Amino acid sequence: MRRTVEIFGSAIITACTLLLVSSVSFGGDAITFTRDEGGRILLPVSYGDGQTFSYMLGTNARRLGVRESSNEVKGVKVFPRRTMRSFSPLGLLNLPLVGLDGVIFDNRVLNDRFGGVYPSNSSAAGVLGYDAFGDHIVYIQPANSTVTFLANTAMLSSEQWQLLVGRPNRHGGIVLEIEHRGIVLDVLLDTSLSRSVLSRKAAKALGIEPGRGGKNTRFIDVAVSILPFEKTWPRARIKGLTHKNWLIGDLDVGVSKLPTEEATGKKQANVLILGADILLKTDIAFDFRDHQVWVPK
Repeated sequence: MRRTVEIFGSAIITACTLLLVSSVSFGGDAITFTRDEGGRILLPVSYGDGQTFSYMLGTNARRLGVRESSNEVKGVKVFPRRTMRSFSPLGLLNLPLVGLDGVIFDNRVLNDRFGGVYPSNSSAAGVLGYDAFGDHIVYIQPANSTVTFLANTAMLSSEQWQLLVGRPNRHGGIVLEIEHRGIVLDVLLDTSLSRSVLSRKAAKALGIEPGRGGKNTRFIDVAVSILPFEKTWPRARIKGLTHKNWLIGDLDVGVSKLPTEEATGKKQANVLILGADILLKTDIAFDFRDHQVWVPK
């Protein structure tokens, strides 16, 4: 009887140990990324014919996107008479619909996926929207140039990380409400934007006059997703931006008319879209399941 109890107790300890190990395990291996000229993350995506392409990580995009020149790849089928609407800071884009089968990303096959077709001169071969990774925690370590897709949040200790709870916009992107100088900003997080952008309404509310400064500092060039051009917008500076204990700091932004309702889900809001210039400076983790983000304390 004693031997049976010992065996039973040992089995419980083993099971608990396995559970503990599982609870802190990664969803996959760390993936080394490169950056484009705008400082945005490019990750490897493979197809059934063995070809591998560099796709941009887009935390504001829901679907996958492919560059037109890669349409002949096995597993990619274009439906030219059908379109897909994709959100961007420029407004909704109507893109030709594409079916994607057997796409491999993070050692996982992404079957039965649909996306949009971008122009042949786009800046990257494609865009990775959160349909491809949204069921994992997206853990980015810029200093190591790695992204890891975690199965759970156990790696993010409350002693070292703070959790910032947001909400989804109408496309599923993560929106935080940040108060700055008495003004509430609805802040969308977008790693596929090379520089952060502020709405004209928000600039007016904050008392910021864009386009001020010397001859070479009045404007700022901003790359949007993989679109084959940059937008040049009046420059403005937001000083000392913080949220809870997240010290965002000073940031130069482009000021433009932004699609408020698409970006925030509100008809009226002061919109700030944080881009790669801010989001990829230090470690950060995105959770699209609960629309929240972790930043180091």
